[in-house]
Amino acid sequence: MTAIPHADSFLYQAAVDLSATAGDIAAALAEGRSCPGTAARVLDLAQALAAELCPGTIDDARDAGAAARAERREQHAAGELLEAAAAVTRHAARFARIDRSVVTLPDGTAESDSDHTVHLAWLASALASATEPGLDPVLVAAYAVVHDAVEVFADDTPTITITDRERARKHEREQAALLAWHDDLGERLPWLPAMIGRYELQADAEARFVKAADKVAPKLVHHRNSARDLHAAGVTPGQFRDMVREQRASLGTYAEEFAGLLSIYDQVTAAVDRALTGLAGRRPS
Repeated sequence: MTAIPHADSFLYQAAVDLSATAGDIAAALAEGRSCPGTAARVLDLAQALAAELCPGTIDDARDAGAAARAERREQHAAGELLEAAAAVTRHAARFARIDRSVVTLPDGTAESDSDHTVHLAWLASALASATEPGLDPVLVAAYAVVHDAVEVFADDTPTITITDRERARKHEREQAALLAWHDDLGERLPWLPAMIGRYELQADAEARFVKAADKVAPKLVHHRNSARDLHAAGVTPGQFRDMVREQRASLGTYAEEFAGLLSIYDQVTAAVDRALTGLAGRRPS
């Protein structure tokens, strides 16, 4: 093709306008709308004209368009990430305001889910490191951090005197809560719902260790306050023993390998039993 001499700005703008118009024609054809002429040919001619008049313009425009699209994608991704981070913050605030039943701190305030989670994360990872060299204490800590996360949507359920029917309902609520986590963050921040799901599946030894340690942690709080929280909640020594008997049997089905942890469980439940029995035997003066 013979090179076209450089023209004035009017001619250049005409070529650019022609290219844009040809693009509209091509779009109309793609959508099935009738359009006279041969749009592809017009587009080729217009692009050739613009390229001759100002070499590099077409490539520069394409590069600029690609860069603009990439920037828009990055901005969208950043906005999505900010929204997801804000959702985590809302869930954490909700979690911190869920009070656990029966368990109270020595100063008389109710233990929150956040209090319990920090306690369990410290306790379980430290005990795993000290008593189970085959476990990864970092993974134990990660499971402990998310072990009650379903309660953001399912709330806490008292379990000392729980019935089979109530336990089944608890399981249903927690399964629904797990789905809620995945719906909310499964695509935006997938690590968190994935870890919650892995813990709920109890697929590895670290998850089972955390589940067992979760039965020890509340007993340590009861022990620290000499069972006064249990007594104030109306829990009798008999009810406590029934719960411990059932719980200990359950522990044997998934945590029998963790001898050190189970030894602590046996010792602390015996101490709480003695303290609760002592409180139950007192008579008002």
